[in-house]
Amino acid sequence: MAKRTNTSVDPTPVVETAQAAEIEQPSAEEVNVAVEKAVKAATPERKGFRKFAELGENDANPYGITNSRGQVVTKGYLSRYIQCWCRKGDGYSKNRSENFRYFMSDEFLSQHADKTASQIGKAASIDPRWGLTPKPAKQDVNIATADPIAVNLPVESEVTVETE
Repeated sequence: MAKRTNTSVDPTPVVETAQAAEIEQPSAEEVNVAVEKAVKAATPERKGFRKFAELGENDANPYGITNSRGQVVTKGYLSRYIQCWCRKGDGYSKNRSENFRYFMSDEFLSQHADKTASQIGKAASIDPRWGLTPKPAKQDVNIATADPIAVNLPVESEVTVETE
């Protein structure tokens, strides 16, 4: 068994304090810059994929196709727009890879220059290459119909008015 000694230890740690005047507080801008650097260092960079580019850059689409905010989208991002629009539960499997090659071709994209990526995706999704026939429009179930009883009632054509 270990032998106990009667020594007392102060449990409070020794902390050196500095006066407030000696501590220099960083400005809000310095804090923001430091936080941005820390986030950038901690976030892995995705290589090979950019969403937006300036016209004339290698991965920018040459047709001026933008998103809804007016930012020029890259070819890779445009391809994702088109594929997203063409995801439907009822089909879009006929010649899939061949169709996507066509939708990213100069022939198709030049027809849709200066449009948004969503408009081009929508055009690709309704393209006849998919082999889908358009569904007939649904009829509104709340359409008012004539009352069959009221239709078959005889109509009084003469009205008599009694006067004294």
